Amino acid sequence: MSDKRQFVVIGMGRFGRQVALTLTKRGLSVLA
Repeated sequence: MSDKRQFVVIGMGRFGRQVALTLTKRGLSVLA
């Protein structure tokens, strides 16, 4: 149970990081 939860947390972290990178790139392109 805890293993599955940890896997979900890691997955969410990676997804959030991907979204953050995309938003950052978009923000930079808008500023530039």
